[in-house]
Amino acid sequence: MNEAFLFDYDHEKVMKKTENSIREESYGKGFNKGLTQGKEEGIVEGSREKQIEIAKAMLAKQIDMKIISECTGLSVEELNSF
Repeated sequence: MNEAFLFDYDHEKVMKKTENSIREESYGKGFNKGLTQGKEEGIVEGSREKQIEIAKAMLAKQIDMKIISECTGLSVEELNSF
């Protein structure tokens, strides 16, 4: 094997490793961003479900809707839908 072949071969190996690293890094960042966004959405959804659960319990105890609205952050219109 001559030196030109070895240089070209090594250069190609380095380029492939670099491309793979870039892909892995991009995938990792996108994955982590998606994971973070999913967690945030889950927290918001869970918080809303808890607000509704509390509101339903308060409605069952016949607490005034305005008070329930103030305590849970849900609107009176939303409370009427339960």
